[in-house]
Amino acid sequence: MVKQQNDIERDISGWLNAYRYPMQRSRARFHYRVNELPLTEVAAQKYDEEGKAKPFQGLSLVTFLNPQSAVFQNLKAVTERLRRDYQDADIEDSFAFLPPDTWHITIADLVVTDDRRIQNHVVEQITQCFEKLQIEHLTAPQFYLRSDLVVSAGTSVVSLAEPKDEQSLIDIQRIRRMIAGEFEPSYVSVTPQNADNFIGHVTGWYFRKAFDTQRYSRFKEIMQWYDLHKESLGEVFVNSIELRRFTSMEAWRKRPLAELKLAPNSELR
Repeated sequence: MVKQQNDIERDISGWLNAYRYPMQRSRARFHYRVNELPLTEVAAQKYDEEGKAKPFQGLSLVTFLNPQSAVFQNLKAVTERLRRDYQDADIEDSFAFLPPDTWHITIADLVVTDDRRIQNHVVEQITQCFEKLQIEHLTAPQFYLRSDLVVSAGTSVVSLAEPKDEQSLIDIQRIRRMIAGEFEPSYVSVTPQNADNFIGHVTGWYFRKAFDTQRYSRFKEIMQWYDLHKESLGEVFVNSIELRRFTSMEAWRKRPLAELKLAPNSELR
């Protein structure tokens, strides 16, 4: 585990405080205020009550975690520890854990559809957008993953990815804005109106059952402990952004349909 907390506990600048705010609200709500948790429609679309991934097709822009990296191994250790905590609390059967080889940061959601006509159009437009962006030689953004995983929208539990510096966030927002500009409004999930609303995260598991008051109390107790013992899990370098097709939350096409390669990060930045 990476023990340094300089990028989690440092003095918070305005841009980082604004970036953190949405998930701080989510943490306050789901870790402290909510007393029970119904199963959300989004979670029910992705997993059945037995924890089996349902068909769920679409396209996303993602950067996968490198399995050989320290951050991957640290996230794996935290996930295994939390899973044991859930087992001890007799609530593990309420979650569907994603296989580690699916762990990624979503740079932009695009479409959820099995309509190949729509998919083909999105692939064509993203490919053209990547060609334009490639000549800009953008520097690879850097993020830190956090160990205090948090409930997101009552649907999943995620490790937050926080930008190392403001420029990393600016670059991701610029890429999202340019992608949004390639499509008619509302054609894909990322739009000019929401392009700057990026919340980096790696999804660890989904809820697959509702929680009554007693079971949710046990869950909150565990999550609150991690809130008080947060650490940095290490750095994620967004060296490339891949356009990937998925057919469920556990089935991602092995080869990207398009790829944007980003320049190695410079210490002079």
